[in-house]
Formats: sequence, C-alpha cells, structure tokens
Amino acid sequence: MEEVGHLSVLLQRAIELETARGNIASAIDRSGLFDARIRAAPEWKLRLAELLFKAGRPEDAEPYLKIAREQLESTKRTPARLQTQDQIIALERMLGGRRIAQGGDQTPLKYLADTNRL
Repeated sequence: MEEVGHLSVLLQRAIELETARGNIASAIDRSGLFDARIRAAPEWKLRLAELLFKAGRPEDAEPYLKIAREQLESTKRTPARLQTQDQIIALERMLGGRRIAQGGDQTPLKYLADTNRL
C-alpha cells in the first residue's frame, strides 16, 4: 500500500487479514483510510459497525447502523441494497440481544442463517 497508495481493494484485504488475526482495533483504524466517497456509503458504515461490535463496542456501532439504515431508505432498492438492509437488521438484533465474543466469527449473514431468517 505504501508503493501504490490506499487502494480500496488493498484496504479491504488488509481489513480482512487484520480481522482474521483477531486484530480488530487495527481493522477499525484501517477502515478510516478509505476515501470520503466510500466512507459515505451505507455498506461502509455497516462494515465498520460490524468491526466495532466485534471489538466489544456496541454503543459505538449503533450510530453507524442508524445512519446506514436512513441512507438505504432514501435510495433505490437493488438486490445489493436489500442484502445490506438485511445485514443491518441482523446486526441491530444482535446488538439488542445476544452479544458475541470479541474476535468471534458471528456476522449478520451468519446470524440470519443460524436463526433461519435468510
């Protein structure tokens, strides 16, 4: 990344690697390196909320989910946006009820599958 800059694909891969290693704090830090256009997207807010939740910071995740939900309500409904909306709902349910251990493998999609909501 130092040679070619902070390309989105490289940043996303770095975040995946940090998460897999259990280094959620570094993954959160890297999330802030995306350019403003990407950080404005509801999908980015959902991913950051997931990381914050895994880091044991559910209270920090909630505002990102709220904004992402509001953004999605004002956009065209596409299959990708509907999937993002489902993931937001799943993470909101997880925040409201069961908590996962830091570094756990539970994700909103896995939660939906495990609870037969997919």
